[in-house]
Amino acid sequence: MGFVQTAFIGALAAVAIPVIVHLMFRMRTRRVDLGTVRFLREVLKKNAARKKVKRFLLLSLRIACITLLAALFARPYFVEQQRGSADRTLVLLIDRSASMELRSEGERLIDQAVQQAKQIVAKQGEQARIEWAFFDQEIYPLSDSTADDLSRDGIAAIRAPEISFGGTDFGVALRWARDICIKAAGGEKQLHVFTDFQRSGLDWSDMDVMPSDVQVQLHDLGRDAVNNVAVTTAFATRTMIRPGDATVITATVSNESPFPLNEVSLRLFLRSDRTTFEKERKISVAVGALEEFDFEIDGLQPGLWQGQVEVEVEDELRFDNRKFVALMSAPAWRVLVVNGQPNASAMLSETFFLESALRLAPPGETYAGSPYSPDVVTAEGLEQADFNEYKAVVLANVPDVSDTASKRLETFVESGGGLIVFSGDQVTPQSYHALDAVGLSPGQFDAIQETHDLPWRVQEWDSKSSIFEPFNDPQYGDLHRIAFHAYTRVVPSEDAKVLASFRRGDPLLLEVAKGDGRTLWLTSSCDRSWSDWPRGRLYLPMVHQMLGHLTGLNEGGPVRSVTMDATNAVASETKPGVYDRGHHWDVINPSARESEMDRCSLAEFSEQFALNVSDGNDSEADDGDDAQVASLAPSTIQLRDNEFWHWIALALIGFLCVECFLSNRTTA
Repeated sequence: MGFVQTAFIGALAAVAIPVIVHLMFRMRTRRVDLGTVRFLREVLKKNAARKKVKRFLLLSLRIACITLLAALFARPYFVEQQRGSADRTLVLLIDRSASMELRSEGERLIDQAVQQAKQIVAKQGEQARIEWAFFDQEIYPLSDSTADDLSRDGIAAIRAPEISFGGTDFGVALRWARDICIKAAGGEKQLHVFTDFQRSGLDWSDMDVMPSDVQVQLHDLGRDAVNNVAVTTAFATRTMIRPGDATVITATVSNESPFPLNEVSLRLFLRSDRTTFEKERKISVAVGALEEFDFEIDGLQPGLWQGQVEVEVEDELRFDNRKFVALMSAPAWRVLVVNGQPNASAMLSETFFLESALRLAPPGETYAGSPYSPDVVTAEGLEQADFNEYKAVVLANVPDVSDTASKRLETFVESGGGLIVFSGDQVTPQSYHALDAVGLSPGQFDAIQETHDLPWRVQEWDSKSSIFEPFNDPQYGDLHRIAFHAYTRVVPSEDAKVLASFRRGDPLLLEVAKGDGRTLWLTSSCDRSWSDWPRGRLYLPMVHQMLGHLTGLNEGGPVRSVTMDATNAVASETKPGVYDRGHHWDVINPSARESEMDRCSLAEFSEQFALNVSDGNDSEADDGDDAQVASLAPSTIQLRDNEFWHWIALALIGFLCVECFLSNRTTA
């Protein structure tokens, strides 16, 4: 067992406090003989003996509490026993970020790093323990895929990755190496880092101080002068447009080569299911400059358009010469609204406010900027509607849903469609029995709850849900202010997720997943009969957030940009491109920081991570900078996987409860 914060072990001296208190407040008695209290004397003797035992037990509990508290702050962890009888631990970290694709003397930097690492391993004795890992924004330990330490034959077969697009994060690699060195049971410990010392990888994440007994050697494989031209960003000003609308794709080009770019080609290529779109322009960029260039697009046919922006130059790093882009050309999402209580007067219709919120315009009018186009039908029209034409279906106080319609809704939701059900005075357990039979019901329906005095208000909601995320900040709307006068009480099933609830604990909004789609149930109505919600300014954004949650318009829309870096890594994808996620598409590109060729010195690197750098680094530059570096306090505390402080915390809580119980029944 080891301790992360060994200084807190000194706090064990505090166990003297309860001992001193116990000695100072011992019961002092004075003997007085009274003939009339002969029987009372026997009782007092028995009580005194019992209290003496309790006092010593109380003292032991207090000493144990202080001991556990000191251990809690010291953060103990289980030390993994060293495998075999190794007398030396050798940790090898090889940078496999995109910049290591650079070539020197006709060979990639990462290939050179692998060869140098193999040479170091070949000089080690048979008893050396070897831990080898590649890293970019993540760590890739090779020993994780083997049953034991890497064998000599296994190391000889190691090859560098064919290509890598990851960013550089030195912190994540050094944290892994630190854990390996702490777990190693004695002996010499060496850490070798093979990298190009790209400055952009310094400050992505922090780490605890490396143990002082670890000898660190830094192997500099980078080059000071690099001929690199990069497309650092490429994005559409609007990722979702209407067919025929104009849009602009903006590309940013950086020139870190020693020569200016004069009249080189920057090309945009897009393709859809039916056709392609190409556009080219000549650009000029000065040395060290960063310039933006626009591609104007006059109308695209409906569909997903994906492609890339590429600069056609010959440089030393090809991975950043292009960036992927995508945008969606589509009309407003069609939404089928089923009006369960139509009325000759539009103002009294069940879906009057809902229709206006979706159209963003009064009845009979349409706003071109609205993402939704509602088609309103009665309950009878639900039977004939073709659900394949719609992104979502809304049932508003519909009195009855037939078995046929329920099965069609089940198929619609399972294939990725969205369903919203609003309650009302016509919603009963019997009317929605068919939806319950196909697994679209949120639970058991109960009686309608009504109030004539104080209204019900929203108490809690799921702050992580895309529906309520904008409302976590009260300045964008306080959900607590909405007043409800009636709702249908629902007892949630195990499959239902409660997204919002009233102060009395009953659900307001529930979610039921089915196949690739989801169903939202709001236990109140969408008109003014049961709440003042439709008359408030939160009605429109809430309706749009609910539909956006089902149709993929929330959290960035149908086309979302993702960067392959430490802050927004996509572990499942190792190559840039456009990937279909079901409700949306991810456009994944390498980090623009990986195109920055600035390098840091060995002294700057060592100071950043508080490394004890030993002599013998293989760098040809900054040899005079290799020096002992004083330990620096970590800016953030990183938890170890093998700590067991939570068990100590539970034991401490238990001891404190027993101590409180016993102290209330003991006279000190």
